Amino acid sequence: MSLDPNLIAVDIDEVLSQYVKTFLTWHNSVYKTTFTLKDITHHDLSCVLGCSLEQFIEKLHVFHETSYFKELPTLPGALRGTEWLRKEYTLIAVTARSDYLQAQTQSWLDTNFPGTFSAVYYTPDFDVAPVLSKADICDKEGAAVMIEDSYNNAVACATNGRKVLLFDKPWNRHHPSHPSVQRVYSWPDILRHL
Repeated sequence: MSLDPNLIAVDIDEVLSQYVKTFLTWHNSVYKTTFTLKDITHHDLSCVLGCSLEQFIEKLHVFHETSYFKELPTLPGALRGTEWLRKEYTLIAVTARSDYLQAQTQSWLDTNFPGTFSAVYYTPDFDVAPVLSKADICDKEGAAVMIEDSYNNAVACATNGRKVLLFDKPWNRHHPSHPSVQRVYSWPDILRHL
């Protein structure tokens, strides 16, 4: 497998979109909770919310039908950062979203990042059917760089000389450093590391 030095894989949620913050705003409104982004110290939100995985998946399905999800705000700097990157690189989006969200995801990308991504790949976290992982997609496509917020995905992608930029989030701060994973704190920081 060879890496294409001009190909960058980019996660969508919490790299391009403010997914978790928006989900918490919705959750707090519907369930009368008071969660903030700082409370999310684990990538598995069901643990933090105190519900079963099945209950959490049901909440996600309801959330995905709301205007909160359809109008997710972009992460600060993401639009400018991807505009700069696409001048020099080919960008692909690699997301853990489920297949049933493909139309909504493509619509959101077309609205917020028109013409930015040459392809969008789905690696659903909660689907039963076997799927390719983000690392598999990066290997298959030859992405030289992956920009990600999940520590486990970042480490899995950090193979074969691939550079991985881990967007700093409360849920990935308790993990140890990894020699092939560079923690980044903002989109300007991402651009400095490329």
